[in-house]
Amino acid sequence: MITIFVLLVIFQIKHFLSDYPLQTPWMLGKFKDKGWFGPLAVHCLVHFSFTIVIGLFCKWVPFYIVLLMGIFDFWMHLFMDRIKASRKMLGRFKPLNAMEYTAMKAAADGKPIGAPYPVEEAKKRLKSNWWFWLSIGIDQGFHHLTHYVIILIFYLFSL
Repeated sequence: MITIFVLLVIFQIKHFLSDYPLQTPWMLGKFKDKGWFGPLAVHCLVHFSFTIVIGLFCKWVPFYIVLLMGIFDFWMHLFMDRIKASRKMLGRFKPLNAMEYTAMKAAADGKPIGAPYPVEEAKKRLKSNWWFWLSIGIDQGFHHLTHYVIILIFYLFSL
């Protein structure tokens, strides 16, 4: 149980580091319509590298399994991040900041504050905001499930 808990914590830290401090502005090119593959692949290589390093500390796991799990992590991140980033898929949804949300909600409720927004536009933007946050949750949940699979595979080799 301790091994699983420690791996969960380590993979959580790995995920945070890979997706936030170590994701460069160039890697955010994964959101472009064209030329997205290079930035996304490099971002996924960061995830791959951390998974390999973590796996190497799990001395009980054969290297070929560590390598396979790194490759698995790479492709799962590539697959999900492209779905999240593509403007033809989940990337078409846009977030609202707090002030925009307040204005759109008021307009949709028929009580506009500040600059008036047409009710239909407000409802459309609120729906896009909802889908944006749902897509972030789907993305993060998918990545965590990917890590759980890797942890399970690593753990099975400890038995």
